[in-house]
This record gives sequence, C-alpha cells and structure tokens, in this order.
Amino acid sequence: MSLYSGEGSLLTAGKTIQLDLGSLKNYTDKFDTILPKSNNVLDFIYDSTTLKNDAFSPSGSGDSTMGDVIKDIFQDPNLSKDYQDYFEAITNANSSSYQASIDSLAENAQLNSVQDTFNSQQSLGFSSLSFAFTPMQDMPSYNALRAYKRSVKVASVDNALSSKILADILSLTQNAKQQMIMNVNYTLFSHKSYKASSTGTSFHYKNRLSNSLLLGGFLDYAYVGANDTYTQRNSHTFTLGGSGNYDFKHCSILGTASVGMGLDTTNKTIIGGQNYNTTILYIQGGISKDFQVSKVVFKPMMLPSYSGVMQGAYKESGEVFACANSASMYNTFGTSLGLHIGYTLSLESLHFSFSGFGFYNVRFTDSVEAKSSFSDFANSSFTQ
Repeated sequence: MSLYSGEGSLLTAGKTIQLDLGSLKNYTDKFDTILPKSNNVLDFIYDSTTLKNDAFSPSGSGDSTMGDVIKDIFQDPNLSKDYQDYFEAITNANSSSYQASIDSLAENAQLNSVQDTFNSQQSLGFSSLSFAFTPMQDMPSYNALRAYKRSVKVASVDNALSSKILADILSLTQNAKQQMIMNVNYTLFSHKSYKASSTGTSFHYKNRLSNSLLLGGFLDYAYVGANDTYTQRNSHTFTLGGSGNYDFKHCSILGTASVGMGLDTTNKTIIGGQNYNTTILYIQGGISKDFQVSKVVFKPMMLPSYSGVMQGAYKESGEVFACANSASMYNTFGTSLGLHIGYTLSLESLHFSFSGFGFYNVRFTDSVEAKSSFSDFANSSFTQ
C-alpha cells in the first residue's frame, strides 16, 4: 500500500481513507470482522488511521525521546521530498529492515567511546604506578651496561658522537636512581553491544630524588578500533602524564595525573560519518602501605579518581536525519582498591624480580548521556 493519500500528500495519522469496494460493499454485513492490515508506523482502522504508540522507537535502548521527535517530523505537512521518500520506504519495509533503520539513527558510538576512554586512562595510570613500584636494580638492561663498560660491543657504533649517545641512554639504566622502559600493549574491550580493541606504545620514566620521594612520567600513543552494530569508529589518542610516590615510613601517598588528546572518526553504515576531537583529563591519588613477608612485599592501596572527557562539536555527513551535537563534557568519579605484590630473588650478581598487581574499581557514574538533534530539525532535541 502506498504511503500517500489520494490527494498526493503524505499519509499520516488521523486521515480518513475512502475505499471504493465496488460491488463488495453490498456484502460487508456478511463479515463478522473487518480488520485492515497495518504497517510499521500506522494502524488502519475501518475508516481512519492512527499512529502506533511505539512508532519510530529504537529497540533495546529504553529511550523513547528520539522516537517522539521523529513522530513530530513524520506529521510535519511541509516535509521535503527526501524525507517523504525515506518515510515511505521504511513504513512499508519488512519489520527487521524498518527497525534496523531506526536503531541506526539511535546508535551513538561517540558515547561508547567515552566509556572506553575512561577505562584506557585508568589502565594507563595503573601501569605507571606499577612501574614506579618495580625495584630499580631489577631492570634487565643493567647487565647490558656492564658489558658495554667492559668494551664488549652491544651495538654497532661507528663514531664518537653515536658512542656518546648510546652511553647517555645506557646511563639512565645504570643509575640506581633513574630508569626508563618502553611498553607495547594490546587491550580488548568486550561490551554487551560492541567490542573494541586498543593497540598502543608507551614510554615510562622514573627518578628517585630521595629515599622518600620518587617521581615519574609517561608518554603514550594508542589506536582504538571498534565495530558497533551500525557504526565503525577509530581514534588516535596521545597522552602525557606523571606519577609520584612519597614514603612516610608508616604509609605512602601516591598518585598519577595525565592529559590527552584524541583524534576520532566514525562512519555509520546508513547515514554517514564525522570527525571530532576529544580532550582527556585523569587524576588519581591515594595511600598505600607495605607489608613484607620474607622476600615478598605486599602493597595494598586505595585510590580515589576523577576522569573528564570533553568531546568536540560534530555534525554527521549525509542528507536525511544527520545528527548534530554541540561540545559535551563528561565527568566521573570513582575509587579503586589495589594490591601490588613484589618478589626479588638474588643469586650472586643476578637479580630476578617478579611482580603483579590488580585493582577493583568502582565508578560512581555508570552511564553517560548526550543531547542531540537532527541537523534539519535543530529546534527539536532528544537524549541518547
């Protein structure tokens, strides 16, 4: 059945439909019930139409705000031909295609990326603290330095300048007060509605300024790729941070802080895509205490934290139902209970170190929301 009335206008709720039944009209009293067939949006009763209560509602989100906005747009008598063609297509499509079209409009991959950013920054902070807790002398590069000082070649060096550069780098690891490492990591985020993965490289440095004070810094790059139901997204994130630990003998205070910038891209399979930037701030601080049992050191700790993610304004490409969002700031507070375990085994001139850490985190903000609008109907906003 066409979505257009006999006058050529878009068929909406409340329209009276005149049907020419021909000679069949003389026999309608012979039927017990006459039930016209409905479509995805409209219920047809015997002499009129009514809009379904759940018309244009996304499935599984518990959010009817966007559906209400689309209902109002559907009823607009001055819709452009592009929107009339869209409504005609989805109204009479099979139910799965109709629902997929609505759900694709409701999907907000940018909000999912906020949750992943919270997790990534927190993990980076934990890694920085773990490196700070690793004993200085346990770095494997120490023996390489000793070999270099005995004139055993550990690298191909052809001139005095490159020899000096190599010596300067190795001296960072010789000095029992300074160390630097590089990590390559892979992280998988598994959520109910999507999966994301992160591949990154980070450089960590620490300097023991005194027996009580240790300061460190880190630089991290990460690439995140994710496949949501109707959206593909990726981001390049750069993070700069620092960490510190001060030992009061009976307990220690410790913490990390970092700032970052993300370059993000999303592409929807139905509508289009957009580029936007993300600014990140992460701070955590707390207390810890060491307990040594034989050669094993247990370090329980408690770390309250704050995370802030600001997404820049963006506008989706595409002509029909492209979304536009203003810049948004998302804040969350949390606390973590952690335990670091270290074990050092010394055999003459060799040192073996084993360590591990784990954290249980509680985030006081479980979900994030965004206020959005369609670019062509900017006066009607909805919550995602």
